Amino acid sequence: MNTWLSHARRAPPRVSEDAGTQPPGDGPVDARRGLERAFAFLRPEERLALALAYAQDLTHEEAAEAAGWPVGTLKSHLLRGKEKLRQRLVPQEGVA
Repeated sequence: MNTWLSHARRAPPRVSEDAGTQPPGDGPVDARRGLERAFAFLRPEERLALALAYAQDLTHEEAAEAAGWPVGTLKSHLLRGKEKLRQRLVPQEGVA
């Protein structure tokens, strides 16, 4: 995990030109693309925390142990990552 995180920190973010500018469509493929574009804006630590806790369905304690972090650090990364995804994926009121 630490090797991947070190590599991910050094690599430039992979973001397409339209990333975050177009809302996801109605289909599952469009929704997945929208989620992938939103994930591109997360820091590597936030992506890792979300992947361990939600994609791998680990408890906070298990995910923190897998990442080599204290539980509080994992929870901080989860909170920040979820908020960034929410800002990218949920339409804002008053925005056309």
